[in-house]
Amino acid sequence: MRSICRWFAVIATWSIVTSAQADIISVNPGASLQAAINSALDGDVIEVTAGEFNENINFLGKAITVVGVGPTTVLRGTGAGPVVTFASGESDDSILDSVTVTGGQAQRGGGIFISAASPTIIRTVITKNRASQQGSGVHIENSSTARLYNNLLIYNFTSGGDPHS
Repeated sequence: MRSICRWFAVIATWSIVTSAQADIISVNPGASLQAAINSALDGDVIEVTAGEFNENINFLGKAITVVGVGPTTVLRGTGAGPVVTFASGESDDSILDSVTVTGGQAQRGGGIFISAASPTIIRTVITKNRASQQGSGVHIENSSTARLYNNLLIYNFTSGGDPHS
């Protein structure tokens, strides 16, 4: 019985130690948000300050949280592809929270493109993105089960395909 209790104590200690290792990474305007994502490990939180970030980002399958301060944290796409991509098996632990996603242009998913992934998107404004086929604001495909809560999709435009995207 003592050895069982020791194993539970070891497992509980290991769980506390591993969960305590998550980092908070701060990103300010002028710095690369994608570079922060590239260096992040599962469980890390990337805090994005107010301002514009002119780049497309890809979560790269990581279970991280990218959180802004609200609509004044602007992820402005380059106009070449989706602004935010989840296409590497991301789970609901891959979280985009409290940002504005704008300026994307792609065939599908000008603002946010989700394929074979299940991210969580919360309190995000998705606006002024374009798609030539489907999903100007958000496009979800390949058995994805994305969770979208309290978002605003407005003024996105699809030039072909589904006019209700």
